[in-house]
Amino acid sequence: MKKLLLIVFFILSCKKPQTALSPPPKKEPVKNHPYVVVVYSFGESGIKHNDMTEEKASIGSVLKSGDVLETGPKTRVDIQLEASIFRLHSNSRLVFKELTNTTDRKITKLELQKGTIFCKIKKENPGDEFTIFSPSLVNQITGTELILSQDEDRVSLKVLEGNVETYPRFRFLKDREPNEFLNSDSEFPISSEVEKKKIKVFEGNELRFLASDPRLNGIFLKEEEIVKYSRWISNIHFKSKKYEPKRMEEEEFKTLIPEDVLLTHEMIAIHEELMSGTIDEIRAEELEARRSSIENQILKKQNREKEKFTKSIVKKPKRFKNHRALHSYYERIEKIKLKNGRTEVGAILSQENGIVIMHTERGIMRIPHDDIVDVVYDYQRFNKIR
Repeated sequence: MKKLLLIVFFILSCKKPQTALSPPPKKEPVKNHPYVVVVYSFGESGIKHNDMTEEKASIGSVLKSGDVLETGPKTRVDIQLEASIFRLHSNSRLVFKELTNTTDRKITKLELQKGTIFCKIKKENPGDEFTIFSPSLVNQITGTELILSQDEDRVSLKVLEGNVETYPRFRFLKDREPNEFLNSDSEFPISSEVEKKKIKVFEGNELRFLASDPRLNGIFLKEEEIVKYSRWISNIHFKSKKYEPKRMEEEEFKTLIPEDVLLTHEMIAIHEELMSGTIDEIRAEELEARRSSIENQILKKQNREKEKFTKSIVKKPKRFKNHRALHSYYERIEKIKLKNGRTEVGAILSQENGIVIMHTERGIMRIPHDDIVDVVYDYQRFNKIR
């Protein structure tokens, strides 16, 4: 008997010790209730949940139908829905109107009430419905890269890849869905005119639409107003035009990369355990350290993509006709004064190993620090760029 006990004790004592941080249990999402998870957050942002609770938008925060995500100044939040990923910029408000998953298809409806959102959308099934709308525009997505911006006066839709079917949003009656047209016989002229405004915005095009007209939102129509309102809709100018993306916009999409599903599940589990209120101080420190490690890992990956994008510009630079076109792409321009009396005007891409790399009308220039007398940053502020 004693011999048996000694053998059992020996086996137990030889077990591999646990690591300092045991990973939180990975929870599988409920299939019929899709969720959005925050995968990166910088600056001040908050989430108002549909159940009236509130929290800071942190890595692992989960958003569901009815929730609201709002960002403050100098803030950005990356959120992921399965294979699709979005970046919400400063001073923006995004409402998750509907996130559902039926046996036939998935339905996603997001409302950008103000601000700017970058979207890389991937639909898994042809029957899935993906709609992003603002107070004055409805966009039905097939799978694409787009930028949607909404302020008090206008809305802008830029399509960098794929295409988007879009039309003006008219809220004739309180609480109507944005894509719910008026179907009664007396209101049919309005429905017909709105239907005519549907267009496709293709890759490399932008749609700008004035959103300040009070007739777009919150209108309660009387019977005698129907015909008059229909005529007004028929005269709305609704047309896209060619668009060249900015350097910053291209860089944003290069750094907007979906995270692995296992990593997003770990983010959620860490966040839920931290918010549970049932863990001690030591466990909380362990979880915060792991979350910080994930955040640094994502940031490093984004910085690597930035560097790769800059190198791609240097390797294969865009050609510009003049300073105005150069400034339009970079949205800034610098002037370098050289010791030999010459000046160079362009966008500085990097400064390393004693060399300034600048993109000019003539292409990429490499200028040694020792040859430079002065650099005028934000040159466009002091001179009219031609």
